[in-house]
Amino acid sequence: MDFDKLQRLIEQKLRASGKSQRRLSQEAGLHPDAVRNVLRGRKPSYDRLARILRALDIAVDTIGEPIDRPRAGESIQKTERNHDNTTLINNSYRAFSARGDESSGVPVRGIQDAKGGGRFMSERQSFEIVNRPSLLRGVEHSYAVYVCDDTMVHRFLPGEIVFVNPYKPLTDGCFVVIQMAGEGAARYLIKQYLGRSGDALRLRQLSPLEDLVLSREAIVAAHRIVASQEHS
Repeated sequence: MDFDKLQRLIEQKLRASGKSQRRLSQEAGLHPDAVRNVLRGRKPSYDRLARILRALDIAVDTIGEPIDRPRAGESIQKTERNHDNTTLINNSYRAFSARGDESSGVPVRGIQDAKGGGRFMSERQSFEIVNRPSLLRGVEHSYAVYVCDDTMVHRFLPGEIVFVNPYKPLTDGCFVVIQMAGEGAARYLIKQYLGRSGDALRLRQLSPLEDLVLSREAIVAAHRIVASQEHS
């Protein structure tokens, strides 16, 4: 299907759903202006267009020949972000410090626990080493974790690997790995970062859509996701 027809289909489905363009963008795990840009004629990447279609319950194969789908082996995708320079100082790497010679790969340090949630391995362990994406070349202490639940399914699917740059500042709309404090210090969450409210972090999960507020005391660290990859 050509892009003009896809635009009309998205517009029709959006109107029928009663959702706003911004709401659909959020449910697709994209920048709030993503749907508006598509409807104004800006061609998105295959990945972004597919996320919009899924959020409208439109079959992804409707796209037909991809607009700019990655070639075989290029499954790593950049995350959406804006540039308002909202930052959060990340001051703890207790579960993340790289050990040994991992210069050619990235350690997977977060896996699913017995309860189905995400849990970090100890700092001296990694579940496996995966290929390092170009966005993390030369970045020390970078790491990866598995997506372990379906609360972010319009952006990340269970079983995907997400790659983290612990030094990159957070900006509104980016996606983050949150290390929880207290007895659950080894537990992590994957959410969308919405900004700060005093000392608290405002976060969003996508399925079901819900905004969350976590106090700074409840969090050890919040690190930015820069890429994701389906795991074979």
